Amino acid sequence: MSAKKRYDARISATIPAPVKKRITALVESGKYNSTADFVRDAIYLLLDVKNREKGDILREKDFQNFIEKIS
Repeated sequence: MSAKKRYDARISATIPAPVKKRITALVESGKYNSTADFVRDAIYLLLDVKNREKGDILREKDFQNFIEKIS
């Protein structure tokens, strides 16, 4: 069985200092392991919202995770 290839992409973004402080506070409180984890979750949530708006449930991360668990 071959392992899935993982293609990571790096991005950079400038965000307002107050937003960065809120993200850092969430990381420091233990709700996220890192800033990258927070950003990843935020991106997945936004993509799911956009897919719901389009009516594309098959592309939603929750649905994909459900399919993976039952297969």
